[in-house]
Amino acid sequence: MKIALVMATVLFIGACKISSSDFDKNKVKEDTKVGEIKIQKERNLSLLEKEILLRVCTQTKKKRELFESLDYLKERVVFNRNNRDCDGGVIGLGDFEVSLDNSSPREMVWSNDFAGYFIKDIVTDTSTNLRTFCEVVSKDINIEIKNSWVTSNIKTVINVLIDSGYDRVEFVHSVKKKDEYKASSAEGMTFFTQSVQAPLKMMGMEKSRSRYTLCENGRTAYYKQDLMRLLTKFEKN
Repeated sequence: MKIALVMATVLFIGACKISSSDFDKNKVKEDTKVGEIKIQKERNLSLLEKEILLRVCTQTKKKRELFESLDYLKERVVFNRNNRDCDGGVIGLGDFEVSLDNSSPREMVWSNDFAGYFIKDIVTDTSTNLRTFCEVVSKDINIEIKNSWVTSNIKTVINVLIDSGYDRVEFVHSVKKKDEYKASSAEGMTFFTQSVQAPLKMMGMEKSRSRYTLCENGRTAYYKQDLMRLLTKFEKN
């Protein structure tokens, strides 16, 4: 029995490994990850995960309130991006500059009409995937919260973690086909939430963003974006 158990453990660990050659080829490991984002089983969020969510919600709310008060298209930042399509081709690479478009407070975006594709939406406490979680943890952090929900034929699972010292939130989206859900895309965002990480005016800003989409050819298209620096003060007049 012990030998069988050891063999089963070895086989399980071996099955979960992703070799460097697989990563280089940008191949999908079905039912384990979408890009670099893990697919987790459905469960309740832990207290630690809810504490991370509370920090993210608190700081993205402060960011939203600050951004709403700033002048339209006045504030600017520099991002770095690394985008690949389903064939592995480059569709965006290097640094680029964007301006804050706060003309619609509930849907604030970064704007640059000539930069090509980049992740434009700004994540706040009122963003679609975060809003319900923020409402709940802000009222009572001890309430049980499931890590998944279904809208129409799409199931979404939230991952909450600390990545290299930064609070991170991820969403894995799966589409229902016949009687089961198949992962189709995922997105992740890492935030500045503590004063030791960045100046106070950067609290709640996304340090990094990533989006992954599973392609029909078995590869994964991705969009990765990092905040490099602020070009303006981001201060109220």
